[in-house]
Amino acid sequence: MGLGTLTAVERRQTARLRRAIRDKGWALSQGCIEVDGRHVEARYTAGLTRQHGHPELIVVGWPMPRERDVLEGIIDHVATGQALEPCWVTFGDRRLALVTVDHPELLWLTHLVYGLEGHPVSALQLVAPDDRGRWPWAGGDGVLLGRWPFD
Repeated sequence: MGLGTLTAVERRQTARLRRAIRDKGWALSQGCIEVDGRHVEARYTAGLTRQHGHPELIVVGWPMPRERDVLEGIIDHVATGQALEPCWVTFGDRRLALVTVDHPELLWLTHLVYGLEGHPVSALQLVAPDDRGRWPWAGGDGVLLGRWPFD
């Protein structure tokens, strides 16, 4: 994909991401993604792959006002060299799960940045239970972008 095939908005967004990656080693994007025919809000990283050799992170559809704080806290661990993989994590008083994303191309702005530079992208989804404490793989309201690997 060449620069000429991007819209003006996409060129501005990728330029913003590249500046943030250059300045702090990662960037955060927010927008809608399509999952199983429905549009959901998502927030995801760009730069962890290139700067830290780590999968990008994505949060989908959380009604949680602190989602940015959670993502930035986990990014801080990655930036210090901690490699994360599918597992349970605790952030503050919340139990969360990291799940491998089956179709990381959903992080489309990240792919625009890396696609132009030839870097492959993988991703981990940060998953939280719904308001009733149910996980997506157990009938909860959340969106799961991969398979739950734990029993």
